[in-house]
Amino acid sequence: MLFRLHARRVLVSVGQPCALAGFAALGLAVVGVCGLIFDVVTGPVGGWAAGIGALLVFAALWLVGPLMLRSRSDPADDEV
Repeated sequence: MLFRLHARRVLVSVGQPCALAGFAALGLAVVGVCGLIFDVVTGPVGGWAAGIGALLVFAALWLVGPLMLRSRSDPADDEV
């Protein structure tokens, strides 16, 4: 709705938190489904282990990895 209204600053400032909230919700849903499936198939211990394992994988891919890349990036490279 705001695309052609030259509201780029508003779109970027609101879009970033919305995208992060969406990724967090997606990650929690995948972790929950993984835990539920393993709970039904292998029992509660397997469900908890799979859920915690999936949570650690998501944390590594979506938190630790980007933070490491952010610390290595050169701010001068971002200028266009």
